[in-house]
Amino acid sequence: MLILAGILTNFVFAQGLYDPMGGMTLGGLANSVIQWLLTIAVPLMAIMTIWGAVLLMTAMGNPQKIKQAQNSLGWSVAGLVLIIVLEGLFRFGQTTIAGATGLSDLLNKIQQYLLIVGGPLAIIMFLYGSFLIGTAKPESVKTGKNILIWTAVALAIISVFTVANLINLINKLAQ
Repeated sequence: MLILAGILTNFVFAQGLYDPMGGMTLGGLANSVIQWLLTIAVPLMAIMTIWGAVLLMTAMGNPQKIKQAQNSLGWSVAGLVLIIVLEGLFRFGQTTIAGATGLSDLLNKIQQYLLIVGGPLAIIMFLYGSFLIGTAKPESVKTGKNILIWTAVALAIISVFTVANLINLINKLAQ
């Protein structure tokens, strides 16, 4: 069966089968898509920001126009931030996977990044949840408690990975 597949592959490529990706790898394709999104997003953000500024200047106190201007400005910034975050996640994934020597090395790198990002983010979320509870409004207190609970859950998950890696390190040093 393998011989037949090899013969068929040689025959197909010898006949000049069309390659729709032009020899591009999957990573190269993803990189091209992200670059295309950035090429579209940056000018679109500039146009939406200018449009929002024009709406804001011509609103003359009209709450409806002010809200429309705020929406335009908010969506333009949110869209650009989303594209930049996606690009950052793609680059992180690309360099982390490419630089890993094995599965344990990959997990160690992911765990290190979780600690670098998760620690400060957890502090911010704990402060925000505490602030919401401090407002004493029933709706804010409920939201604040949920934030504190889910932040504690996320920290517990990160801690489990850290403890598992510490145990693994101790076992390696003991050998």
